[in-house]
Amino acid sequence: MNGWKRIFGVDVVEMAIWAVGSFLTTLMVVEYYHDRMPGFAAALILLIAFGLRRHSALKALPPEGETSGSWRMADLDARLTELEATQARVAELEERVDFAERLLARQVEAPKVEVPR
Repeated sequence: MNGWKRIFGVDVVEMAIWAVGSFLTTLMVVEYYHDRMPGFAAALILLIAFGLRRHSALKALPPEGETSGSWRMADLDARLTELEATQARVAELEERVDFAERLLARQVEAPKVEVPR
């Protein structure tokens, strides 16, 4: 991301379009009304519109130093950590099941006591 877009929120071409368009619109308004005040109002409105455009463009930019791949990498690292924790938990549960199976296999049935009739 170049510094221009980081500062102005838009690239050089869009900035030039805004500047030329605002200048020509202001000139047309001044010529139409033969007064500078409506031209000033038009320039102010266009400046506010550009400010809103710049604000929305800057909000859409990723944080400084972060690329689209870096947040994916962070997400993958978090998932990998979670997966490793899950695998450790499954291994522990498998050991417990094996232990319980061995205990059950060793148990000898207690001799049944016959109840006299």
